[in-house]
Amino acid sequence: MKVPHVSFKIKLTIKHRFFFFSALNIIVVILAIAVISNVLFEKTITEKAKMFQQREVSLVCNNMELLVNSINDYILTLSVDSTLQDILKYHDEVPISEEERYNIKMKLIRAVYAKSALNSYIDSVVILSKSGTFYDMGMYSKENFSNTFEKNNIQMSDIINKPTWYGPLEMKNELVGTENVFVITKQVMDIWSPDVLGYVFAIVKESKVSGFYRDIIEKNAELYIVNEDMNIISSADKSLLYQDIRDLEIYANKKDAYIITTEQIPINHWKVMDFVPKRYLVSEMDKINLSMVNIGIIAIVVSFVLSYAIASRVTKPIHKLAVAMKSFDCINGNSHTTEVRSPQELNLLTRRFNQLVDRVQELMHQIEIENERKRDYEFRLIQAQIKPHFLYNSLETIISLIGISMKDNAMQYTRSLGNFYRISLSNGSDIITLKEELDLIQNYLYMQGIRYVDKLNYQIEGDAALGKYIIPKLTLQPLVENAIYHGIKPKKIKSDIRIKYYSDADDICISVYDNGVGIRKEKLDSVLTDQKTDERGGFGLHSINNRLKLVFGSSYGLAVSSSYGAYTEVIVRIPKKDRV
Repeated sequence: MKVPHVSFKIKLTIKHRFFFFSALNIIVVILAIAVISNVLFEKTITEKAKMFQQREVSLVCNNMELLVNSINDYILTLSVDSTLQDILKYHDEVPISEEERYNIKMKLIRAVYAKSALNSYIDSVVILSKSGTFYDMGMYSKENFSNTFEKNNIQMSDIINKPTWYGPLEMKNELVGTENVFVITKQVMDIWSPDVLGYVFAIVKESKVSGFYRDIIEKNAELYIVNEDMNIISSADKSLLYQDIRDLEIYANKKDAYIITTEQIPINHWKVMDFVPKRYLVSEMDKINLSMVNIGIIAIVVSFVLSYAIASRVTKPIHKLAVAMKSFDCINGNSHTTEVRSPQELNLLTRRFNQLVDRVQELMHQIEIENERKRDYEFRLIQAQIKPHFLYNSLETIISLIGISMKDNAMQYTRSLGNFYRISLSNGSDIITLKEELDLIQNYLYMQGIRYVDKLNYQIEGDAALGKYIIPKLTLQPLVENAIYHGIKPKKIKSDIRIKYYSDADDICISVYDNGVGIRKEKLDSVLTDQKTDERGGFGLHSINNRLKLVFGSSYGLAVSSSYGAYTEVIVRIPKKDRV
């Protein structure tokens, strides 16, 4: 049993369509504004967070640089202190007298702490004479000091005559136990000679270094100072010290979960790395998004009301015009519109528009006819250019061949001339096969070869299977004629024309190559656009190129390459089509 087809069509009035599409457009605009605003707000907040984070990191770098410079200056100043110089120079060995040892230590304490009072970050100072005498100004024994250096493979020979930072190192303090400390070393050089008198060591607790930046950074941020090997040397979390920061989860997820800012401390090549979780930025965005949703809902409700009111007002006269048009009888000429209030304006608009469309169509038709006539004129002009002078020259050649008793050549020349004109006429058809076009060129080159036997060699080769495809008639002949008259004849010596046709995917390429005089560089760029008859191109190339584009489309036509004095090659590109 055949099931009846049931269709449901919702017929909307122009009023409801206007309301629907205007409301839809407003919703789309509001949503687009909301999305764009959200993206811009997020971008702005992120950029501001990065800017603020960068300022924090720069401040930490500056403060750390000041700290390092301050401690380095202290070490430099202490190493040239006269009291320290005298003790290390004249009391290298440990004094035998207890009183003498006490007096030397008190002198060192006064010298050290007179200067260390200016630098509260130094926890302790150790002096080591060249012979190994150990003077501790804090709570670190010689044994703990030596064990720490040995454990970290630090040799006395590694210590140079400028402040060098080691650490953090685990060193035992006699009061509080093992601590993480930085040890800053420097040789003490005799200021009057190049002799090394001893060594000075300043000990700075890592906790004091981290306290130097702890109050600067954002409470949600995590800041680390790493050395050149990316090992953490200072952090609020002491359990992370000595670890490679690249092994931490926070570093592995930095692109997804954190905004990271890095800046190098130039003086010692440390890096300050600050990580701010993106989730804290998202919480700010959630507040903005909630506000935008509320505003959007209000805007949509208001837009619906306004859209309906505007739709009613705008479509009211159009509705009245539609009622009036139903009563209009174009056959009987009844244009009475008394029931419609002021319908003349819309009626006039419709009538004038129809008249305009009719006129435009009429003009377009005229333009198309004129263009067709112009193309036909150009093609016939090419044919006309070929026929008179070529036929005259051919007849002169035939007479000359008969006159010198070359009857066979004269007969062959006559057959080639007949074949040439037979294909050229081709029953008035503008489109022929590639095989016919190549036969035409074969006959043409044979005749020109007889005329210019001392100047011209030619060769035609290619895939014979391509001969079935179509090409506009007399596409190749003007190219070959140009090659002969503008390329080979001026060269004064025997030259070659090579025609090669081959497949290129769905296209056919036909190369017309000659090793004649070529085209000047300044002419080459305009050879396909210049409509004037001129050197190597002119009307012929321009017209052929346009014909190919008109027949096959803008992707097809001619391509010209040349080197002046060497060669010229014109490549014809056409599609593989067996009919128009």
